[in-house]
Amino acid sequence: MKTIFTPFLNSLILCVGISMFVQVHLFAFSNSSSSTIVSPKKHQQDVVQLSPEGDRVAYLRNGFIWVADIQQPSHARKIVIKGEIISWQWSYNHALLIVHEADSEIGILNVNIDHFTQTDVTPFPIHSVQILAKSPKRPDTIAVSIEAKKDCQNGIYHLHLQTGKAYRITDLGDYNNRDFDSELHIKA
Repeated sequence: MKTIFTPFLNSLILCVGISMFVQVHLFAFSNSSSSTIVSPKKHQQDVVQLSPEGDRVAYLRNGFIWVADIQQPSHARKIVIKGEIISWQWSYNHALLIVHEADSEIGILNVNIDHFTQTDVTPFPIHSVQILAKSPKRPDTIAVSIEAKKDCQNGIYHLHLQTGKAYRITDLGDYNNRDFDSELHIKA
């Protein structure tokens, strides 16, 4: 069993199960003493993510991402995208980043959860992308590793989440979140 308290300690996420298969309950203390199940049985634990602000939970169910306010978990909204979800994670400013494949193309979506709008921020045709780092100091930018369809575009980039503009930092390399500072610069 795993317990995750939300930042304001007004709710908790309780993962109950054996090994990788869990059932996730969301308890909102201010509403009632009952819980809402936010994932079906036999789903992997990493399919539930708490927002950085601590006020929303997102979870994967039946191939869709669902988002709920932790105070009203039974009022979850489904995010519908074209294609298959490859990976997803929270960014800042109430947004989810979704890497997906549609029509044999890889894309990056920035989904504003306040308005449920989607912005394609894929900078150019790519084979693969990995989100390396994000920072609350630069909430509209992420660091990504991109393997592009044109070899000359392969590299590590700062990707602006409102415009999709990519600014090359360096060539591809073995980087991860620990290699970036709070301003998303590569540490020396």
